[in-house]
Amino acid sequence: MLSRIIKGVNFITWLSAILAGLMIVALILVNSYAVVSRYLLNQPIDWILDVSEMMMLGSVFLGTAYIFRQGGHVSVDIVIEFLPEKARHNLSIITTFFVFLFCLVLSWKSWELFLANLYIKTSSVVQLPWFPAYFIMLYGSFMLLLQSMIKLFGIIKES
Repeated sequence: MLSRIIKGVNFITWLSAILAGLMIVALILVNSYAVVSRYLLNQPIDWILDVSEMMMLGSVFLGTAYIFRQGGHVSVDIVIEFLPEKARHNLSIITTFFVFLFCLVLSWKSWELFLANLYIKTSSVVQLPWFPAYFIMLYGSFMLLLQSMIKLFGIIKES
């Protein structure tokens, strides 16, 4: 049962990473359109800054859990290389536990931000709502929390 849940979380994480990549492509296209519209057509776009900020935030938070799952985050290997295997294993448990705690706080604070910004709009002329961006932040934080739990469970299981 637990392995099916882990596979499901991993699949959702993979789909989120695909969506993050598509969001980056869309961000490039939208900003390219804004540049052409502003400098060639002399028609600046009012909503470009708001949408760009939201898409950037979305691409980061949608892709972070996948990067964590793949081990793509920055680590200081030069120190760890000189430690014995048992110490490396224990250090891995400790650091992953701290990542889990960080993700727990991040998810909690993202939830609070989401609730606080349900009816808040951007300060631009267009006044887009902020809650979709904060929902993606909450979702990405929660997926990162789940991936840190899976990793911590796997490390402890190895012991």
